[in-house]
Amino acid sequence: MRIVWAGAFLLFWCAAAFAQSPKDFTPSGAFITAPVRAKLGEARASEFAKAASSAGFTVKETRLIARGLRDATIAVVDPSASAWRQTFKTPQGSVTVSTIEQAGLIRRAMGYLPYSTFFAEYAVIRIAVRPRGLRDFNVVINGEACPTTAKATYVVPPGKATVAVTRPGKPSCAWAGTVVGGKKQSVRCGM
Repeated sequence: MRIVWAGAFLLFWCAAAFAQSPKDFTPSGAFITAPVRAKLGEARASEFAKAASSAGFTVKETRLIARGLRDATIAVVDPSASAWRQTFKTPQGSVTVSTIEQAGLIRRAMGYLPYSTFFAEYAVIRIAVRPRGLRDFNVVINGEACPTTAKATYVVPPGKATVAVTRPGKPSCAWAGTVVGGKKQSVRCGM
C-alpha cells in the first residue's frame, strides 16, 4: 500500500512540476505568484483592448482575446504560420488575424516587453536555503504552494507576507513581515 501512495505522490509532484510554463516566470526567472499573475493578466487585457479597435479587431474578437490574455489561456495555433495570417485560440473560441499589426498587438500583449515597469511595483522574495544546491524543499508563500526553482525568487504583492519552507525530516523555516514594492526580501533557511 505504501508503494501505491508513494507512486501517487510522485505522479502528483511531477504533474505539478511540469504544469509550470514560461508564463509563470518573469523574464529574469522569478516565479510569479497567483495574485501578481492575475494583475498581470488584467494589465495585458486592458492594454490590448485599448489598441484593438484601431488595429481592426471586432468587439467580439476583442472580448475573446482580452479574456484569453486576462486568464492566460490564449495560444498561437500554428507558430510557424506567416506573421499576418495566424490563429490565436482561447477556450471561448479562436480568432484569425489578417494583418501583421493585429498579430503583433496580440504577441506584445502575450509577452513581457510592454510590462517591464509592471513588475517594479511588486516585491521579490528570495529564499536562501543552506546548504546550497538543495531542491527537495517545499515553499508556501502567503498560503500558495510555490515551486522550488533554481533562482528561488518569487514575485509577490507588497504588504504583509508569510513564507514557510519545509524539508522532510528537518525543522521548518518560517518568516513573516512586510515586503515593499520594488525591493527584495531575503529569507534565510538552514535545512
